Amino acid sequence: MKKLNVILALLLSVTAQAQPQEKDTLAVSDFIATYIYQCHTLDADGKDVTDSIQLSLQVSGNLWKCSPDDKSEGMIANDQAYQEALMHVPTVWMGYPEGSITCHETLFPYIYETQEVRQPILWDIASTDTLTIEGYLCHRATATYKGKTWVACYTEDIPSSAGPWKLSGLPGLILRAEDREGIHSFMLNGLLQEQQPIVFQHYRSALAFNQGTFTRQRFDFQKMEHSKFLKFKKKILGNKLYPQHPNFYAPNALGAFGSVEYWQGTGGRTIQRANGVVMLDKAHVYQPLELK
Repeated sequence: MKKLNVILALLLSVTAQAQPQEKDTLAVSDFIATYIYQCHTLDADGKDVTDSIQLSLQVSGNLWKCSPDDKSEGMIANDQAYQEALMHVPTVWMGYPEGSITCHETLFPYIYETQEVRQPILWDIASTDTLTIEGYLCHRATATYKGKTWVACYTEDIPSSAGPWKLSGLPGLILRAEDREGIHSFMLNGLLQEQQPIVFQHYRSALAFNQGTFTRQRFDFQKMEHSKFLKFKKKILGNKLYPQHPNFYAPNALGAFGSVEYWQGTGGRTIQRANGVVMLDKAHVYQPLELK
C-alpha cells in the first residue's frame, strides 16, 4: 500500500510538472510601437463605417508580438474586447516558435490558436520615393502578401524588420501600411524605448459565472491549422447572415455553456460573454486581412 501511494504521488507530481503555466515570457522588448489599425467596411444596415483599434508592437530582435493594446481596465477594457471581436484582430507572435508565426484569434464561442511557417515578403522598394512620418524619413515599398497588395512606408532610422500585424521584412521599422484597395491601414501612433516582457499565453483564465457565483476558470485555445482556419473563418464571416446575426452558426450560449455574462462598457453599452468570449449582437461586413 505504501508503494502504491508513492507511485500515485509520483504520477501526480509528473502531471503537475507537465501542465504548462498560463503564460511564459519569451523575451524582453527593445522598444514598443503603437499603431492605429483602421478598417473601412459596412455596418449591419449597409452603411459605411470605419472601425478602429490601437495595436501594440513589442519588438525584441527577430521576435515580436503585435496585439490589441491591453493596458486599459474596467469599462474601457470591455470596449476593447468588443472591438477586438468586431474587427477580428489577431494577436500575432512573429518568430515564435523560431521560423513560425503563431496567432490567437477570437471567433465565438472560442479563441483559436494557429501556426504557420513564416514566408519572406518580396518587397519592391522605391528608394527614391521618400516622405516624412512622425519626423522620420521614410521610403515606400510595395508587395503582394496573403493575396493582397500592400504599400508600406518604413524608416531606416529604426533598424528593425518588424511591422504591424504580419507585415515585415523591410530594412527598417514599418511606420505606415495600407492595402491597395484602401480597406485596411496601419499608422504609427507612438514609439517608446521601453522594456516589457513579451508574453505567450498557453491558455487563459477569466472570471466566469458558475452556479450563482463568479469564479476564475481556465479556457483552452482551440488549435487549428492556419489554412483550415482561414477557410473556416471565411465560411462563417463571409455568410450573408453574419452582419445581422453574427452568432447564427453557434450553439445556444446558455444551453451550451450554462450562463451568459453581462459586462458594462462605456456609453451604457452592455457586452455579453459566454465561454469567456465576447458575443456580438450585430456585426460589420467582414473584410479579410488575408485571402490565402
